[in-house]
Amino acid sequence: MNKVKSLIFFGLITASTFAQSTYFLVFSWDNGRIEFKEIESVNVSVKHRTPKYISDQFLYVELSQDGRPVYWTAIHDPRKVHAEFPNPDGTLSRQDAILLSADFFIRVPANFDADKIRFLKPSPGRRQRLELDVPLSEQTVLYTIGEIPINLTAKP
Repeated sequence: MNKVKSLIFFGLITASTFAQSTYFLVFSWDNGRIEFKEIESVNVSVKHRTPKYISDQFLYVELSQDGRPVYWTAIHDPRKVHAEFPNPDGTLSRQDAILLSADFFIRVPANFDADKIRFLKPSPGRRQRLELDVPLSEQTVLYTIGEIPINLTAKP
């Protein structure tokens, strides 16, 4: 039993030692304007989100270096809120809202350099699959809602 505990402890220590570095990028979205707030580096891995279909529920993010895309991801639109609450008679009511301002973060691996981050949304009424091997900024169903200069450096 002690051998098993030792192996588990060794595995946990080894796994955390080799964990990929990750940047947490914090933003504020206020009245249609996205602003970079802060960056934090932690030693955890990032699960890459690769949706196949365009959805107005997502905010698409592309990082680039010298105009060349190096990473992309999609997150739930931080301004969209779905609330459910009981009525006095016990029935359930639902309400969807779009907030005027919201703070949000994006996790990206720290294994590339990037000098720009671009935020994209789907064009109204355009629902289809993402085009394979086409950068987000060149997808015909997405449009840019903001670009921010950023300074990310790959960590060894």
